[in-house]
Amino acid sequence: MATYQVWLLNSDYSKRALLANTGQNRTWERLYYRQVLENIGACTIDMVPNSDKIDDIAAGRRILIVRNGTIVYGGIIVRHGWDIGENAPADETYTVNVLDHAIYADWRIVEPGSGDSHDERTGAADDIAKEYVYYHAGAGAGAGRPFSDLSVEADATAAGSITVQSRYDKLITVLQKIARHGDINWRFAPTTSGCEFQTKYQKWGTDRTKGNGSSDEVVFTADRKNVLGMSYALDTSEHYNYAYVGGQGEEEDRTIVERSDATAISNYGRRERFVDARDLSVTSSLQDRGDAWLVEHEVLEALSCKPKPGGWKSDWDLGDHVTVQADRYGRTFTQDAEIYAVAVEIFANGVEHVTPEMRAV
Repeated sequence: MATYQVWLLNSDYSKRALLANTGQNRTWERLYYRQVLENIGACTIDMVPNSDKIDDIAAGRRILIVRNGTIVYGGIIVRHGWDIGENAPADETYTVNVLDHAIYADWRIVEPGSGDSHDERTGAADDIAKEYVYYHAGAGAGAGRPFSDLSVEADATAAGSITVQSRYDKLITVLQKIARHGDINWRFAPTTSGCEFQTKYQKWGTDRTKGNGSSDEVVFTADRKNVLGMSYALDTSEHYNYAYVGGQGEEEDRTIVERSDATAISNYGRRERFVDARDLSVTSSLQDRGDAWLVEHEVLEALSCKPKPGGWKSDWDLGDHVTVQADRYGRTFTQDAEIYAVAVEIFANGVEHVTPEMRAV
């Protein structure tokens, strides 16, 4: 059984209280946290209603979760409150909601420099992502904008070169577009004194797909008796494969660029949409916007599963690429997938319930 320490920290990261889950000083009865790549991770703590630590809970204070001596989650308390039902104290709850440091990217916009129409950057995708964080949320941001507990990992210049334009977009939106277009992962990794923005080109974890030839395979399938359940769905309802991208200009003088996915058109028929990109004027930028839009509207196909307990960390982890396979209905369904999120839930007995969230690669 994993050993957990849940720390309540002051905003300067000094330790305020240990939220224990054992013995007479037990302070919580349910802990949930979600690690995720390229998005905001969440945590929920259901406190024991009579805990003497509730008085220490306050918005803006930090939560740090340590599992077997390793930090697995860090974030900021954004909400806390209680609910008393008619059967109190049996149905009384006091809940603490936490968001990880990726929320910083939601709290900042990309502000163009003085006299510039856009913040435009060209370079390796992983380095560009770090530049946007550094200059709009980190130490390079303007007065009043830096988060003092945020650092940025050194450049690796691993990914291919891209050009990015942004004008008053949310920083997290820009980072997510860079991840899709540049084939990178990013996360705000928790530390004892805040977080570090990190990137990884192509994949964060290990290639454990079937037949990878270098690492131990992880194949989730009923045949190997390592899953509790499986599901499959293919959804074309929000799929479009031909984009008319409109840039700057008016009426017949407006720049229009057409982008398409020939394979998808062959498979599902031509499906058109107009993409308003009036903030862009350069043809290459309009092409990039259209290509990114087509990726966002690809056919959704998902083969997912719920693994049996016990494999997390030892067999698979966040960022790993694995294979999901099922022989059903006279067909073999196979999909290589990236574990882009891990959701962990622990109750009063200390037993972990871990669920990977996967996306096709």
